[in-house]
Amino acid sequence: MHNRPENPAGEFSLSNAFAWILGNKLSTLMILGVTLDWLPRYMSAETALSGTKLFIFPAFLIDLFVNFKEYFRVLYPWLFFAALLIGVGGAYWEGAATAGQFTQLLPSAFILMYFSRRRPYNQYIWILRLTLVLSLSVSVVFVLSSFGILEPIALIERKGFTRLQGGATWSSLGLYMSFIPATLGGLLLSASGRIKRRTFIASGLLMVLGFFAIMLSGQRSSGAVFLACSALSFVLYLRKISVWRLAIAIALLAVIFVSFDSLSNQLGKAMDSFEVRVEKLEVGTNRSRDVALRESMYAYFLKDLSRSPKLVGQDTALFEAVTGDIPHFVIGESYYTGGIFLLGIFLVGFGFMAIRIPILYLRRRDELSLAMLSLLVGFAIQVTIHPGVTVRVLVMIMGLAMSVGRREQRAGQRAPALS
Repeated sequence: MHNRPENPAGEFSLSNAFAWILGNKLSTLMILGVTLDWLPRYMSAETALSGTKLFIFPAFLIDLFVNFKEYFRVLYPWLFFAALLIGVGGAYWEGAATAGQFTQLLPSAFILMYFSRRRPYNQYIWILRLTLVLSLSVSVVFVLSSFGILEPIALIERKGFTRLQGGATWSSLGLYMSFIPATLGGLLLSASGRIKRRTFIASGLLMVLGFFAIMLSGQRSSGAVFLACSALSFVLYLRKISVWRLAIAIALLAVIFVSFDSLSNQLGKAMDSFEVRVEKLEVGTNRSRDVALRESMYAYFLKDLSRSPKLVGQDTALFEAVTGDIPHFVIGESYYTGGIFLLGIFLVGFGFMAIRIPILYLRRRDELSLAMLSLLVGFAIQVTIHPGVTVRVLVMIMGLAMSVGRREQRAGQRAPALS
């Protein structure tokens, strides 16, 4: 078997996983809160519970009390918190926002604070492992719903094709799905000196599961995220592995493409059937409507920002009247939610990630930096075409990227390189 250096996180196994969970209860609760935030409302639309209320608030408050000094070593989350207070709080003061909008955004600051703290190398690996496992629940709900075992949130009929909406919202689906291809189905997180054949097979099956779930959702942006993350991780990871493993990987890709081919009829119908409610746009096809919608949103946002920039959040009624919908990209959403302050803090965060993570990979070329680089690509696609200021997994990825990007490897603790 092909060997590579031992990773300090150790091999992924049930015994090791339970040992890590028992030793890192607060991290486990935070990850549960982020990845399963959608679950209570999926089980009961009338419930007021969420992963945030069940796990994130108590875990964060305990950790803040225990590791009080650690939180003052990280500047960005506090700037984010201040932007919320000024931008969203100012909008509430002017009557342009409700108290509910502020309380809905507040947990994002807590999540960002928690995951931005520096950690040992093995902690990042285990956080991604647990996040991957729990995020699979989104794919499982889609698949089980397609077989009638579970009830989907919605069935959207479009010209003979039925799109499923599982537990996750359309704004968060691509981010949840990105953990599968970014880690190549967990292969980058196996972290053992000897990779077994069953690990490759299990990783391939997870890739097929995620791909099939995206096909059922009929969401093009999630498909783009999945394929982009897959391509990047695939190319960079396979460049140094043995020929027979390359053959196995190609075979696994063939399985994916066979799955794609078998469902291409339905996918084609789905791609041609998306409808966007934009009466003001005179365009020919549904697909061009989708593009035109976002073009009009970006154009209006840039014009509005250059003409009369607002320090605090504002009502989106005029934006919706002109474009036909709410802002479908995070930068615009952040501006109309929290004004220049929140927009600025998101731009700083995105800029830091875009610079530091590629540099990190070029310096380390290890599994962790490759997984984060791939997550960054999917993240970039998602935030340019979907809203997501209140999406918990979005700020979790931001926090992890900033923490990994700032962390300096100490002598003798360098992560193992790809081999």
